[in-house]
Amino acid sequence: MNVRDCTLAELVELDSNLGEPVVFHGSTTCFCEQIAATGWPLCGRPYSWDDINFVRDLADRLNQTSGGWVGLGLKCRHQGASFTGQLSRAHQYASQCQGGENLFSARDVANRLVGFLRLAGERPAELQRLEDLQTCWSRLVAGALPVVYAVRPTEAVFPSFFQNQHAQLAVLGKVIDRLMEYNPVADVPASAIMGRCVLERPPAWK
Repeated sequence: MNVRDCTLAELVELDSNLGEPVVFHGSTTCFCEQIAATGWPLCGRPYSWDDINFVRDLADRLNQTSGGWVGLGLKCRHQGASFTGQLSRAHQYASQCQGGENLFSARDVANRLVGFLRLAGERPAELQRLEDLQTCWSRLVAGALPVVYAVRPTEAVFPSFFQNQHAQLAVLGKVIDRLMEYNPVADVPASAIMGRCVLERPPAWK
């Protein structure tokens, strides 16, 4: 489907209207085509979990898991993408995690493992696979830009969003805040996308 491009000011307006049912998701433009086609499948990721787990498991075996490792592994395989009720958080996530949190962490750990194995002069098969993954992942995010999506939640997909809103209305008589994180319980279809805003490329992105 065609996704509407919008300005950051339009997202700010959505964010400021707390009565508006909307959640945000920070991503990278290298995934825009897939998101436009399929949305966010509950168990899906736009890269191989086998590759992610290979890096994680090798790092565990070599005691190289320190230094910025972020929640990779099988425990994430059956979780969908995370969304937030706060535009600032989605903006920050999109700008800091090139390719998303799991891929960003996997690239970082793979880079450190390559340096470690080259220095050690051992495990040539694992080293070759890591170097191949470095090339593949670098090509995937090359030239990509951060992007923030605004998504219309439904009770079937984001029950926690509506539970929180109903609770605030019951106690306070109005909605005063959205939660930092919402996890969908079903596929988020592309038809739920209200718009997306492509951001400028951060200077730190290589």
